[in-house]
Amino acid sequence: MISLDLHRYDAIKEKYFDKVYDSLKDIPDYSMYHVSNDNLFIRELVYTLYKCDLIKWLVNKNNDIFDLRSCNAHDVDKFDDDKLKAAVRALVLADVPVMRETAEAFVKKGAAYDELCKYHRLKNKRKTSKTPLEEACELKLKDKYGFLIYFAGRSYEKMRQQKIDPGNGVLTELPKCIVNALGIRTCPYCNRGYIGVSKGRLLGVQLDHFYNRNKYPFLAVSLYNLVPCCGVCNLIKRDAVKEIISPYECDADFDSAFHFTYEIPKTDIVNPNGGKRRLDIKVEDPSSENGKRYTNNIELFRLKEAYAFQEQEAERFYEKMIAYPESRLQEIEKHFKDNSDNSVTVADLEEALFREYFTEPSDYTQKPMAKFYRDLYYNIKGWKQ
Repeated sequence: MISLDLHRYDAIKEKYFDKVYDSLKDIPDYSMYHVSNDNLFIRELVYTLYKCDLIKWLVNKNNDIFDLRSCNAHDVDKFDDDKLKAAVRALVLADVPVMRETAEAFVKKGAAYDELCKYHRLKNKRKTSKTPLEEACELKLKDKYGFLIYFAGRSYEKMRQQKIDPGNGVLTELPKCIVNALGIRTCPYCNRGYIGVSKGRLLGVQLDHFYNRNKYPFLAVSLYNLVPCCGVCNLIKRDAVKEIISPYECDADFDSAFHFTYEIPKTDIVNPNGGKRRLDIKVEDPSSENGKRYTNNIELFRLKEAYAFQEQEAERFYEKMIAYPESRLQEIEKHFKDNSDNSVTVADLEEALFREYFTEPSDYTQKPMAKFYRDLYYNIKGWKQ
């Protein structure tokens, strides 16, 4: 619905990685494979990523120190601390295109993704209903994917407990730093509800894993996979499989991609009480690849249904536009000019009457329904002219 500026993360990006990396060292040993005793949890993570052939899609994208693509799982035992850190850094700070490439590769490979889904099904199945063959299969899959599931849960819990100094001398919990760094007050998925931080407390904000951590556990603490949003959108999205556009994507242009419209039948121009008006959301290029993804965003987050509650706002604005046409505003301007020392222009009157609709794209992250109001203003104003 609205785009988020990734550059606003620059101040905390490295601090975020350092805290996440250090927190991984404190997670209890889950290893069943390694004989090495140093950085055991981190070594196990990198080992599992290599074993599942995932890390190769991440390294060398956000890391220009080591080329780790030629390595294999068994090489991890020989990695020094710098190589381990480089591998985890590539994972934690993977940007949106790299994450998408990795996630798509994971799914398209078929075997790994299907096995993980099968492991989830067997793990959640009641023990009394499992056959001996299923139990044996579950143990085999646990050996391959059990650590990633464990990583997704424990590492995210540890991450949320970490505190960093974002630059103001005050230690702040990481989720709050993420929200504060972005400087947002509204949900980027729906732009309807306030989210944010007040007096050090998170208010109405949840961190959504854009790539769900059940299906993509290796992205559980990747910074650009965490989207601050309202609880409603987080609940709606959950395990969604539709391909949607992340607010972090560099080429995401929600403002130009779709618009709120208010259709006014011609009969209403003559008879304001006649005909049926309709509030809608129009995607500019629905047949294009990105257009389909924008359409998926609208459908997934049920934006048409959500904004249907604002139809009264459109109605009120429409009636106000009918009541104050350009000719009426010019009359008022002339009246002030002829009878008062205070000069009032048509522009002043429009701002006073329609101030709530005068928003800029830069306001979208600060004001709920800002895009709705802006689109509505230009839609109806354009029809009126």
